[in-house]
Amino acid sequence: MTNLNSPFFHFLFRPLTLLPLADAYVVWLALTAGVFVAGLLKTAKRTPPAWPWWMWCVLLAWTPLFSLVYTGQITALVFVPLTLAWWADRDRHRVAAGFWLGLAFSLKPHLLLVFVWWVFRGRWRSLVVALLTTTATVALAAVVYGWSAYASWAGHLGGANWTWAAMNSSLWALPSRLWQATPYYAHLSIHPQLIGPVTAFIVVPAGLATFWGLWKVRNPDIAWALALISTTLIMPLGWAYYAWWWVPMAMGLSLPRWVWSAVALLMVTPVVLLAPWVSESILMTFTVGAAPVYASAILWAAVLRLALTVSQATNTEEDGAILVVDRPQTDLS
Repeated sequence: MTNLNSPFFHFLFRPLTLLPLADAYVVWLALTAGVFVAGLLKTAKRTPPAWPWWMWCVLLAWTPLFSLVYTGQITALVFVPLTLAWWADRDRHRVAAGFWLGLAFSLKPHLLLVFVWWVFRGRWRSLVVALLTTTATVALAAVVYGWSAYASWAGHLGGANWTWAAMNSSLWALPSRLWQATPYYAHLSIHPQLIGPVTAFIVVPAGLATFWGLWKVRNPDIAWALALISTTLIMPLGWAYYAWWWVPMAMGLSLPRWVWSAVALLMVTPVVLLAPWVSESILMTFTVGAAPVYASAILWAAVLRLALTVSQATNTEEDGAILVVDRPQTDLS
């Protein structure tokens, strides 16, 4: 698997290369833990969590944590500007929101769905600032590494065809694992010609429903949660550790308790990561191996329903009103 991180990421990560590899790994994990703890605690003070108290315990034993520690991904590096952008957006600081989201976008360009919501809401100032910020980061990295680095990176992005990977929580993963041989899961049969049509049959309706939800919803908390969960679900590569991005927004939403129970059950076990190495059963491919996909789909459906329900109840309210975390009068269960 080729490194798909942008040249700008390497510019930010470069200071760690001054340390021995083992020390750099420890420092990186410590920074990652500090970022997540500080960000979640700060969010909890700003927006009282509406999820069950035991979800805090689940965070210590769920697949996104194990996969993050195992691979040492840059999720925390993106978590910082992404969360700051959300805070600024919900506080109506349009320039700051655009700057922070532009910075996050420079690290992970598939964070497009938040921009879609901004277009629907007419947040042109935020969009312009985000574009300028992204342009500046590209120029800075190009000065350091040269434009050839971006050409090489773009070529590698186009060649990313490992949707079957064990940590992929996207809808793309299911057909990809079923009809081709992969290094991890047992496949049903070899029919690669079925992968594209079946993937489109699943992903296109989910994408259209996401756009409809983003078009209807005015609340930034719901919109950001829907956009980031959908990033995991409908993009070709939606790694399990991307779940850390939507946790701050989703934990304050009034979702039915059974939704959190289902997400916890499907995401809490490290068996999800071990299954490909210990089983050659197609049943494992459908069940435990696909658990993160099912968790993303359940949460996505619940947030989408909340977006459509709240948009009907608040269509006369001022654009961008903050969601009250008390249970809504409408029965969402």
